[in-house]
Amino acid sequence: MLAAAAGVPYTINFGSRVQMQHASDVALQFIDAAAQPVQGALAFSLGTPPVSMAEVIGHIRAARPDAQLSHTDKALPFPEGFDDSALRAHAQTVYETPLADGIAQTVRAFER
Repeated sequence: MLAAAAGVPYTINFGSRVQMQHASDVALQFIDAAAQPVQGALAFSLGTPPVSMAEVIGHIRAARPDAQLSHTDKALPFPEGFDDSALRAHAQTVYETPLADGIAQTVRAFER
């Protein structure tokens, strides 16, 4: 996203499917969790639909059509995604900016 905003070519060095969270969503989720009294220690996974690098690049190009981006086929040694059903059952609100919106906001922030 930074390379696209700067107008320089870039190759993402992996091609795995990943889950992406917008930083402000993570911050808001943390603030909500910190504000609620709880007994014991709770842990939750954040989840979003896994997306391919091709999809991510497509969203970046939607925000910056002249972006010169590519990716490799290298798979990362991590799970494709995490189950967030426990968080959704527990939290009153789950923050989840749509991927296209989050990418567009990030590209604009880098352009500034």
